[in-house]
Amino acid sequence: RKSTGGKAPRKHVASKAARKSAVSGGGVKKPHRFRPGTVALREIRRTTNSVTMTSTWRQSLESVTLKDLLTNNEPIISAKTTDSPIAVLKSLLKNKLSSLALWDETKQEYVGFIDMVDLVTTVVTLCETKNVLDGITNRESDWYEYMSKEEELFKSEVVGTFSNASNRDPWCDVWEGKPLLSLLDMFSQEVNLHRVGVSNDQGKITAVMTQSRVIRHLAEDIKRFPEVGATLVSKFVKKCEVLTMTPQETALVGMQRMLERNVSSIAVVDPEGKLHAVLTPSDMKRSMEVNLFSDLYLPVALYLDKGNENFKDQSHTPVTCTEGDTLAQVLTKLVTHDVHRLFVVDAENKPTGVLSLGDLISVFESV
Repeated sequence: RKSTGGKAPRKHVASKAARKSAVSGGGVKKPHRFRPGTVALREIRRTTNSVTMTSTWRQSLESVTLKDLLTNNEPIISAKTTDSPIAVLKSLLKNKLSSLALWDETKQEYVGFIDMVDLVTTVVTLCETKNVLDGITNRESDWYEYMSKEEELFKSEVVGTFSNASNRDPWCDVWEGKPLLSLLDMFSQEVNLHRVGVSNDQGKITAVMTQSRVIRHLAEDIKRFPEVGATLVSKFVKKCEVLTMTPQETALVGMQRMLERNVSSIAVVDPEGKLHAVLTPSDMKRSMEVNLFSDLYLPVALYLDKGNENFKDQSHTPVTCTEGDTLAQVLTKLVTHDVHRLFVVDAENKPTGVLSLGDLISVFESV
């Protein structure tokens, strides 16, 4: 048909129509090409927003002081240096704590901390003493008879002797006006520092600040910084050889391994290497009412089960995370389950790493 008038189709319009026809007919559509500099500017804006977010996060940590994290008139739960280890264990159990500040009546001041690792160190030393005696006498004495005598001796001791026996809980006090970011730096730099005394303007110790309390604050505060909370575990977790034991090995063996490696937990794994349970020094509180020492010679699986019978409200199902979890999710698990570490597991539930409170605090300090 002949044209009756009007302009002839422009060449590029015809070409555009041809391209559309080719795509609809099964051709390959060319990728969209941005104008020069568009992608670069987008990346700059993304990076700038991330840097700004990180900067604002650090400013938030700098603006909060230790006093802001403390509850008014919150008493310090403590023990006297002259108290017996059994009395301290009962206090730790009653108050659901892992450590107590030590008060010296003579000096009228706090002089240190006593925690479960210190007590476990002492108990393990007593157990090892039995092995030495067995070697000297060339005979194996009855474990229950030996430990029943040692338990009586243990009751007559004072905890001032055991303070920081593990060399993992030195005394340190800081001013209540210290920024939270500075405390994070202290916890990051000193691997054995898990808690500090907090002093007021007059130099009086008024509270104890623990890593757990700091983590609770961070778990709440990070909600205002979703980009920080979205950081994946894979970005900061360090894969390492996880300390393990079998369910058939005794609880005492597990405690000894922890002390030798200077860690506060050991994974109990099945024959396939899958995580079955976790043993920590705090588990010793579970058997203290009846057989504080003798139960340590039970297989660890039975030892933990026996403890669960006495503490119906607690579970030894391991709390874990994966490399695909976010920082915010990890914080939520720690706070919800009130634990001090998470084992990182793979798709087969085999432990590949451990995230402790100190590890996470180091992550925040370096953000």
